[in-house]
Amino acid sequence: MKKRIDIPVVPAADSHIPEVVEIWKEFMDFHSDIDPFLERRDDGHEHFENYLRERIDSDDAAVLVALDEDRVIGYSIVFISNHPPVLKTERYGFIDSLAVRSTYRRRGVGTAILKKMHEWFDSRGIDRIQLNVLPGNEIGNSFWRKSGFRDFTHTLCMDKK
Repeated sequence: MKKRIDIPVVPAADSHIPEVVEIWKEFMDFHSDIDPFLERRDDGHEHFENYLRERIDSDDAAVLVALDEDRVIGYSIVFISNHPPVLKTERYGFIDSLAVRSTYRRRGVGTAILKKMHEWFDSRGIDRIQLNVLPGNEIGNSFWRKSGFRDFTHTLCMDKK
């Protein structure tokens, strides 16, 4: 069993962006192995970097990074969204992504990041959190279910090729 580590999780700064982008590439490649539809474009990292900067600067979003000394070993992107105004609970939190470098998985990093995400949502009065996870992502599904998440909706798709 891998040794669990105690790491700080902090809001991302511009200086963290290059390392977050590298982890994102690993994250996307992992997911494209599960579903080739998720294969990243050659310039995808440039668009992701712009997306990161927008989320870092947003009042309704956060980019959090886990650090091992000065090295980024994981990140998450969260934001507040709204359901249509037909539901009593309109505002909800959305976990866009949580990724940990493969060499640091199963050492408590994801759990530490999730704890900070909960604190961020709590500070904004958000009680409901949603996320998407691929059915074939056994690692992700196991982590989220162990963390208390349950099925809510199922998104179906069809490739007409």
